[in-house]
Amino acid sequence: MATYCHILNPVNVSEKSDLHVAQPITFASVQKALEYSRGKVEVEVVTTQYPEDRAVIPEFCRVLPDLERSVLDTGRFSKPRKLPLIGDILLRAWQHSSADYVIYTNMDIGLLPHVYELTDFHIRAGAASLCINRRRLQKIYTKVEELPLMYADYGRAHPGYDYFVFRRELIPQMVLGNICLGIPFIEIGLIHNMMALAGELKVLEHEHATFHIGLEVLPPVNPEYYWHNRNEFEKKVFPALRDRIDARRYPHYLQPLWKRMLKYGLNPAFRFHIAAEMEGQDLKRRWIFYLQELRFSLLEKLK
Repeated sequence: MATYCHILNPVNVSEKSDLHVAQPITFASVQKALEYSRGKVEVEVVTTQYPEDRAVIPEFCRVLPDLERSVLDTGRFSKPRKLPLIGDILLRAWQHSSADYVIYTNMDIGLLPHVYELTDFHIRAGAASLCINRRRLQKIYTKVEELPLMYADYGRAHPGYDYFVFRRELIPQMVLGNICLGIPFIEIGLIHNMMALAGELKVLEHEHATFHIGLEVLPPVNPEYYWHNRNEFEKKVFPALRDRIDARRYPHYLQPLWKRMLKYGLNPAFRFHIAAEMEGQDLKRRWIFYLQELRFSLLEKLK
């Protein structure tokens, strides 16, 4: 039976932050998912954090060593924000867990009770790595006591990825540069690593398994940090992974070319020019294969 380590990065935030509402709901939903799956799926929930964040961690979590770096240690920013690095967070899971698989979610992603069982079902069915798209809920929920209402609210679809599952042994091989949390390109960095190292990426696009309070898809972000993450991905992460990825490992590969390219162009979790490069390489590979088959069939007829 596969075992799972779900790692979280809690933050002790002010009342002005959206996480002030979302984080307690997330913790409560995670605890209920643990209780629901007990005896059926072996999951341990762990946290890694800065020292000042320990006060918000509930007792059901195992607290791992504190983080020692932030994005501020990797460059100069006009508005300093102590944002952790996704690579450092995952490294804690690799160092301090013996689970077969790691699950990573942000602190604003709530879980439905059956999500761990759903995860285990797809892993046992042969998924090399797994992502689940969240459902978006209106900002009408503010209390943990309203969790039953959130479970019942199907919400709206979301194109990006928020729930990542991959083998723990892959973490030391991952190339994540200095991509930081709270800014786009975390999901892009993770899914490209999963495609490069784990193989085919299975995506659950419409399942009712995770949720986020708020309908926004692309909220405004600080451009300084956005360009930091974008440069980390495009100049460090993808170049290091390029030779280990091809179009056949992308989600939607079995769909018609026009449809999957449209999806890659509209989905903020992908870079269209990178997907187009992968598709071009795949087209070249298939064309060479066709020409070789034609050549050998002609040779066979000459016998």
